[in-house]
Amino acid sequence: MSADAAAKRLGVCIASVHKLIRSGALPATQIMYSAPWKTRVDALETEAVQIGLQEIVARRPKQAINKVIDKSMTLPGF
Repeated sequence: MSADAAAKRLGVCIASVHKLIRSGALPATQIMYSAPWKTRVDALETEAVQIGLQEIVARRPKQAINKVIDKSMTLPGF
């Protein structure tokens, strides 16, 4: 699975997936330098990835989390 698909499945941005790969929490390979990262689907379920995801969620600003939960855009004056 590609890093983009992994990001969608995990519900995070591609930069967060790359951070998980760099930290070693998410095992991934590249065919050559600058090639897209590929990972196994079952690797997304490992404990190391789940801990990494918790750390990513913990560093998100509370304001951003509230906007995601609300899923509505407020306009000034309305």
